[in-house]
Amino acid sequence: MEKYVYEMLKKQYPSIKWASENAKVAEINPEGRAGLGYDIEYIDENGNRRFVEVKASKTSDIVFYMSDNEFDFAIKHITEYIIYFVTEVFSKKPKILLLDNVFKGNDFNSDNYALDTTKEYKVMATFT
Repeated sequence: MEKYVYEMLKKQYPSIKWASENAKVAEINPEGRAGLGYDIEYIDENGNRRFVEVKASKTSDIVFYMSDNEFDFAIKHITEYIIYFVTEVFSKKPKILLLDNVFKGNDFNSDNYALDTTKEYKVMATFT
């Protein structure tokens, strides 16, 4: 799904870089690596650097896991961090949702999301 989101964003942001190890596997970025805390980065129309984490689900439920590294990176880069969530990945028309409010202020947005840290960071949308 990273490639799906990358291709979508590439049309809008020429400065885009697919940074994760999946970009290396796809032979798009030979320097792609794991453990960055994000999958894609780009410079937006205002000159701001953005970090994108891609999450996906077979269903339309907004539930996903974040590693410690991803969560820590998001907290450190709240204003630049965006999550694209791809639903119904095995359907003919997967949907891409922009979740740019998972983190707000200086922390996790518990107004709109629930967080279960029992094993990993399990994020669930609580708004409709």
